[in-house]
Amino acid sequence: MHLPMATTVQPGEKKNVKVRVEIEPDIIDFKRVDGLIRVNGGTEPITLPFLLFSDEPDYPRVSAFQFGKLPGNGDWMYEVFLPGG
Repeated sequence: MHLPMATTVQPGEKKNVKVRVEIEPDIIDFKRVDGLIRVNGGTEPITLPFLLFSDEPDYPRVSAFQFGKLPGNGDWMYEVFLPGG
């Protein structure tokens, strides 16, 4: 995973950041991987979930995707619905 160098964003400012992922199928054997990217700044860290696929499925890739903030503690969640699994 290639992440950019440290980037400063002022309060209220928006900035796009590109993240590049290269999967070596000869080294890593997986069909799907998920995890978290942690962004530090302000008073609380922000955790961004990610989901990667390394193979071409023979069915529609994603039938639905939902992303939102959890009530109460301010955490975020995502849900992915995959046909057949």
